[in-house]
Amino acid sequence: MADNRLASAIDMRTVIGQFRDRGSVMKLDDVNHDYDGLITLMKKNAWISVIELAEKCLMSEELLEMKLQYRLAIIYGMIRMKMFENALSEFNNIGDFDSEKYLYESYPKLYPDKQGTMIPFTMRLLKAELDMKYDNVISSLEVLLEYCKQHKSEHNTSDILETIYFNQLNNLSNNEKVVVPEYDEFSTWTERENRIILSIINWHIKQKEYPIAIRLTEKLLQLFPNDPFLLSTLGKINLHSGNIKKAEEIFDGISSNVNQESVIERISNLTNRAFLLFAKEEFVQCIEIWEEILTIDEDNVTAINNIGMCNLYIGNGTLALNIYEEYLTKDPAEHLHEEIVSNLFSLYELLFNNFIAKKLDILLLIKDYGKDNFNIDALKLN
Repeated sequence: MADNRLASAIDMRTVIGQFRDRGSVMKLDDVNHDYDGLITLMKKNAWISVIELAEKCLMSEELLEMKLQYRLAIIYGMIRMKMFENALSEFNNIGDFDSEKYLYESYPKLYPDKQGTMIPFTMRLLKAELDMKYDNVISSLEVLLEYCKQHKSEHNTSDILETIYFNQLNNLSNNEKVVVPEYDEFSTWTERENRIILSIINWHIKQKEYPIAIRLTEKLLQLFPNDPFLLSTLGKINLHSGNIKKAEEIFDGISSNVNQESVIERISNLTNRAFLLFAKEEFVQCIEIWEEILTIDEDNVTAINNIGMCNLYIGNGTLALNIYEEYLTKDPAEHLHEEIVSNLFSLYELLFNNFIAKKLDILLLIKDYGKDNFNIDALKLN
C-alpha cells in the first residue's frame, strides 16, 4: 500500500509539472495576431497567450493610444495569472498616469478632435486594486472614486476590455459573476463610480467591517432605490454579520418584486433564499432551492458547489462526491473550478484510503483542460 501511494505521489508531481509546462490552453496560432485575437484569448481564459500576443503587438505598434491598450492587456493577464510583482513592474514602466505625454492634446496632429487622457479607466482601477492588495488600505480606490466624480460630465464609452473585466469580477462571498445594473440615464463615469464603491464595500466585508459596508450600500440605494442587485448585496452583508432576521426581511422584499421575465433576477432571488436557508441550517430545503436554480441554469457552479456542501452537512458525503465528479467530468474545459476541485479533494481524503490515486485522475483533467490561471498550488495534494 505504501509503495502504491509513493508511486501515485510521484505521478502527481509529474502531472503537475506537465500542467505548468503545457503553456496556454489556447495557442497564438488559434487566433488573429491583433486586438480582436486578444479579446478571443481573454474570453477563453488563455492568459499566457494573452500576455505573449499583447507583447508581440506592442512591439509592432506605433500609436501610443494602442500601446497603452496592449500594456493593459499584459497587466490584466499577469493579474489573472497571479503574477502581481510583474504587474507592478509594468505599472512602474508606464509611470505617472497624469503625465502630459498621455494627453490627446499633446498630439494635435494625430488626434485633432480628442481631449483628455489616453489611460484606460480599467488600468487605473487595476492599479488601485493592486495597491489595495499590497498595502491593505483603500486609499487608492478612494482617490479613484474622487477622480470619477470629477469626470462625471464626460460621456466616454467603456471599451471591450473594461466590459470583460467587470463581467469577470467576483461577487461578495461566492463565485457568482457580478452583474452590474445598466442605468441608461447615467453616464459611463457614474457606472464606474458605483463599481468602485462596490469594490470598497467588498474590502470592508473582507475586513469584517460590516456596519461600514452596510452604510455604503444603503447610500447607493438612495441613488438607485429598490435595485435588486444592491438589495441582494445588503441582505448578504447582513447574513455575513449574523443578522439573519434583517437579511430575511430584505430578501422577502426582493421576492415580492422579482421580474419573472428576467433570468438574472430569478436566479438572484433564489440564491438569496438558499443562502438564508443555509444560515438557518435548513440544509434539505436549501438543496431544493439550489436544484431549482439548476433547472434554470444547469451549469451554475454556485448551485453545484452548495448542493454538495449541504449534502455533506446532512451526512451524504458519497452523494456530494458523486455530484462534484459528475459536474467536473461532464465538461472539464468549462467546469474545472478551483473551489469544486478543492472540495472534491477533501471528500476523497474523507472517504477513500487510496485518495492520492483519485486526486491523480482529477489532476490529469486539469493538465489537459485547466484554464491558464488555475491555481494548482492552492489544492491540498498530499
